[in-house]
Amino acid sequence: METLRSTVLDTIREHAMFRHGDSVVVAVSGGPDSVCLLHLLNELRDEFSLHLRVAHLDHSTRNGESTEDALFVESLAKRMDLECHVETVDVARMKPPGGSFEAAARDLRYEFLTRVANQTGSSKIALGHTANDQAETMLMRLISGTGRRGLAGIRPVRDLDDITCVRPLIDVKRNEILSYLESNNVPYRIDKTNLDPAYFRNKVRLELIPLLEKAYNPQVLDALLRSATVLQEEEQYLSGLARELAEQAVMRQNGSVIELSRDVYVSANLVLRRRLIMDVAQRLSEKTLRLTAASIEAADALCVSGQTGNRVCISDDVEISVERDRILAKKVLPHPATVSPGQTFSVPLPGRVSLETFGIEIETSVFERSQSIEELIAECGPQLQFFDAEKLGGDLYVRTRLPGDRFYPLGLGGKKKLSDYFIDTKRPRYERAETPLLLSGEDIMWVVGGAVDDRFKLTDDTRKVLKVQCAQVDQTV
Repeated sequence: METLRSTVLDTIREHAMFRHGDSVVVAVSGGPDSVCLLHLLNELRDEFSLHLRVAHLDHSTRNGESTEDALFVESLAKRMDLECHVETVDVARMKPPGGSFEAAARDLRYEFLTRVANQTGSSKIALGHTANDQAETMLMRLISGTGRRGLAGIRPVRDLDDITCVRPLIDVKRNEILSYLESNNVPYRIDKTNLDPAYFRNKVRLELIPLLEKAYNPQVLDALLRSATVLQEEEQYLSGLARELAEQAVMRQNGSVIELSRDVYVSANLVLRRRLIMDVAQRLSEKTLRLTAASIEAADALCVSGQTGNRVCISDDVEISVERDRILAKKVLPHPATVSPGQTFSVPLPGRVSLETFGIEIETSVFERSQSIEELIAECGPQLQFFDAEKLGGDLYVRTRLPGDRFYPLGLGGKKKLSDYFIDTKRPRYERAETPLLLSGEDIMWVVGGAVDDRFKLTDDTRKVLKVQCAQVDQTV
């Protein structure tokens, strides 16, 4: 089937899917599409000097039939003399309560494929999506409600951090694949669940598309594919404009929060605002987001209104809120630690303690001063401070704020309410309750990440120095 081979070659070259010498993980389920993909890439590997590896994830479904699929893939890889990676997961057990089995299976597959690619030093993951998958995806997203980006369908090339997913069969129709396999006497597996119209995609493939072909347009598949191409080209242009907007709007960013200028956001076109919300949310999320049009519209309405105190959860792990002149996109931990007013944690001296509530680790030590005050102060920063150890009035501990908290910020020459300090330094409201305070006895020594108390500062009379160092800890689960 030279026509099929030529189509795939054209797709590979048009989208620059491979460079000579690439290591590629080929996702093989055992079905016709992925088996065809593996055979074609095996034929083409000398042309691109590809190093192929096979990966298969057994979903533990269909009363043991999925295990037979795994054995089939292993046998296929062995016949081709290709390295094969197979793992088994119980998708039904691992999916979140109330979540979709298909979505959980998809997320687990991508996690598995990315891990195999990283472990084997592979830069590409080849997936077997076809032109039919493209058309089905467009219809599914149209029915569910989506924007231009969603209607653009499946991208031929997509980056996942350092790994690139490529889809060499995206311009090939399923009947062409079946003809290729039959002509070459290539066996494959049939997943019976693909014939069950209870699943959304199956219903679109088995019922809706045949109806559209029969009653409305016999060439509806080609029409959808042409639309996908146009939309992807326009999507690429609009994404470039959205990146420019992000460069202007983003004021501050760390691992869990992105702050945007509300003035810049509101002045932008609605189309670009929507894209900025999607892009910012994706930066924070641990997974590939599939945001609904309704959630994006709700987030945009909040940002434009400027209503402080309200928030919109645009996914299960990202929320949007407004704080004065800023828009805050915040990552929501799957199992967030509870922060209550006055919550207290002991800090050993000397020693180290991990405070999961704040996502930090604190290490303390005391030493005889040998450096000048200026040299020590030069080392200080948001995560490191020095204090006069002989001025401590009690044990060290960390707690959250309490109503009426006051301290003596260094250099201000007097007492100040902690709440006023937060306002003056424009600390976002959501951060205030979660800000750790280092205390000696009943006195605040340090608003961690911010001001230290004047009463504990280093002076020329300081002989013993207390060193306190903080570090962020990984809270992912």
